[in-house]
Amino acid sequence: NHLGPLTESVSSEIVNSTVFGVPLSHTLRDSWDQPAAVTVFIAAIVLMVVLQFASMRLSFSRNMPDMGDNPMAQSQRSMMYVMPLMFIFSGTFFQMGVVIYTVTASFWALGQSLWTIKVMPTPGSPAYADLLASREAGYQEWAKPYFQNYDRERAALGVAGSDPRVEELNERTLAELRSKAKKQRVASDFPASMTAGEIVTVYRNLATQKWTTLPDEQWMHGLTLAVEKRLAKQEASAQRAELQKQVRDRRTLERESAKASSKNASEASDSASGHGSLSAEEIERRRIERRKARRRGNKR
Repeated sequence: NHLGPLTESVSSEIVNSTVFGVPLSHTLRDSWDQPAAVTVFIAAIVLMVVLQFASMRLSFSRNMPDMGDNPMAQSQRSMMYVMPLMFIFSGTFFQMGVVIYTVTASFWALGQSLWTIKVMPTPGSPAYADLLASREAGYQEWAKPYFQNYDRERAALGVAGSDPRVEELNERTLAELRSKAKKQRVASDFPASMTAGEIVTVYRNLATQKWTTLPDEQWMHGLTLAVEKRLAKQEASAQRAELQKQVRDRRTLERESAKASSKNASEASDSASGHGSLSAEEIERRRIERRKARRRGNKR
């Protein structure tokens, strides 16, 4: 006599439950002879239709990019009007319990649409443009004066960017920027390969340039990919330069080796040709003269 926690007494309570005097199991057709019940049904159905139309209208007008005469946009625009009208006719067959459930779901959908439009609008939609302008104004309101003070401190140092004093200024500035930017919902998990000075430059650009996208996690993902691409390009360029240097050094050694070989061959050829032009008597005469010269040198 029970199905799980649903016993016969609980079932009876559910069946006999009422909303403004209308049982949950009744439909509009079951209540034609009760004006009060008809009024409750009509009010609930009208409220359900209005909530659904408002939710769809809000999402379509505020949270969708302008698609012009796109067939999909026209189809969604038609559904915005057709779907609520369908509930006007089908609502007469709904039990009061279903009507209450649909009204509750419509309230939830409307609240969800309002929250989405305010916090997570679709890029390119009017709601996104409003949120972008609001976040940009809120960030630049404090960031512009802050970076003016930073520029004065940086100019007062008057040294190169690699100077320890500049690095200390950038580290201190970055710590303050992270704290302030976090309150503006600006993503701060920059790649570890970026220096403090480079990150400060990114924050500066947000303070001086027109925003085209929200500086959120998706923006940070794009920035990370750009940094990785830049580092890979620099590494590839360094490898090409090293390879070209090795090729140049090898070619220089080859040229020097070729010159040395050519010189030795030339000297050998000259020596061979010199000896070949003397007769045997002349060679022997010169040898005897060299011996006599050595003897005279020894006697002295």
